[in-house]
Amino acid sequence: MTLLGCARAVDMSNTGGGVGSEIAVSVASGGVNSAQTNVALFSTFACSTGSFSPSSYTGARSYTYAPGSCAVTYDNGKSSNTSWSGVWNYDYATGCTGTSFMPKTQVDGCAITRTSASNGMTRNLTGPDGNTYSVNHNTNGQGTGWDTAIAVTNGGVTVSCTNTGCTDQTLMINGSHLTAKINNVTVWDHTVNTNTALAMTIGSDGSHTVTGTVTVQHNLAKVLSMTTFNNVNYGGTGEDCCFPTSGSVTTTYTGGPNNGKSETMTFSSSCGDATLTTTGGNALAYSLLHCI
Repeated sequence: MTLLGCARAVDMSNTGGGVGSEIAVSVASGGVNSAQTNVALFSTFACSTGSFSPSSYTGARSYTYAPGSCAVTYDNGKSSNTSWSGVWNYDYATGCTGTSFMPKTQVDGCAITRTSASNGMTRNLTGPDGNTYSVNHNTNGQGTGWDTAIAVTNGGVTVSCTNTGCTDQTLMINGSHLTAKINNVTVWDHTVNTNTALAMTIGSDGSHTVTGTVTVQHNLAKVLSMTTFNNVNYGGTGEDCCFPTSGSVTTTYTGGPNNGKSETMTFSSSCGDATLTTTGGNALAYSLLHCI
């Protein structure tokens, strides 16, 4: 599986071709897996374990989390590496009286908010071709979107427990600015938020089922897309995949050549693999690349 930023066979233009679905899923996936467990992106990744500081949970307060780095092995035998530029900030609110960083040990009313520094968090990749790729996730998204009518704030990405045992959760993306570069040339510029929090149900095996809608502003193309999560499931016991392994998302575009049209992305049990049914009705194999 090749990890090359936006370089792929599928049309990755700013007006469609799966990018609306991918951006929504990438940010939601990062949020779903936030503090849940350490996960690898693909079976071809060998990743070191990330770490919290302080390393032990001592109750409601702010912590930092340094993600691990990964070595990537490709099907052709070549290799590369990927790493993050810094640390995430995790704020465990007053109601977080649980016993560990894991939301499943928390209680009803606990809210865990992940934020970046003012310049964002960048995942850098050195490809087997020697090129450099990067994706920056900045949770200070206010004012970055082209559509000023959409309410975007700097509140970070928040997971909240809504029942005892935290088997029911919500995921709120208050406002995230996503930019991607290949050799320092910008190829993505998106602002992502949820007007209403995504709903998550946690199964007895630890799996997460997600429903709700994510808004993506395509800032280069001045296009808007809305992605609805249809019973999207994230793994369970023994799974170390950051991406959905079943369910689908449907994305509808406003503006641009795909105005009023929809695409559907259906997820496979093989980590990172999906099928995209495009706005033109074509079914294409699609590999998810980013969990941010």
